[in-house]
Amino acid sequence: MTKAKQEPLPDAVVFAATLRETREKHGLTQERLARAADLTMNFVSDLERGVKTPGLTTLVKLAHALDCRPADLLAGITQRVVKATIKAEKERSGA
Repeated sequence: MTKAKQEPLPDAVVFAATLRETREKHGLTQERLARAADLTMNFVSDLERGVKTPGLTTLVKLAHALDCRPADLLAGITQRVVKATIKAEKERSGA
């Protein structure tokens, strides 16, 4: 049986970019990050490709391994939500 290709999830793609950028900034490979966060390398790869999203426990593990706050890893998603909200409000008001 052939494994179906997983499509990236919109918010997961934003998180993926932030995770990858932060990992690279710290000079870590996916393997070293996975080990430091007690995760599998395949799971870290899935996160960085945007095909999986982390739960709260995983988010905290990643942040600890990357020496940052969990909120830092979610910053891109927060910005995306704010932009979408502003756009929706403008469309509703006819601006």
